[in-house]
Amino acid sequence: HKGFSEIIKYYGKLMENRGYVKEGFSKNVLERENKSSTFIGKGISIPHSTEEFVIEPKVCIISLKKPVNWNENEIRLIIILALRFKDVTATK
Repeated sequence: HKGFSEIIKYYGKLMENRGYVKEGFSKNVLERENKSSTFIGKGISIPHSTEEFVIEPKVCIISLKKPVNWNENEIRLIIILALRFKDVTATK
């Protein structure tokens, strides 16, 4: 049973190996997470990096069979965002 940090490192490395993110992605995600938690409630966390680590925008969704505790929150769903927000457009 892995903890939150190990999960981020594992899937971050997977995204790096596939060419979606740059080396250091996971470290950047965890540094940001330590400054301000991305837990949004109902067992969901949406960690993300800063834009310079993103090569190809992707979303990695991890549903856990057993929840992990992170910053006193029980997390069951982790949605790792690798996005460049300047590339995101909204339509009305």
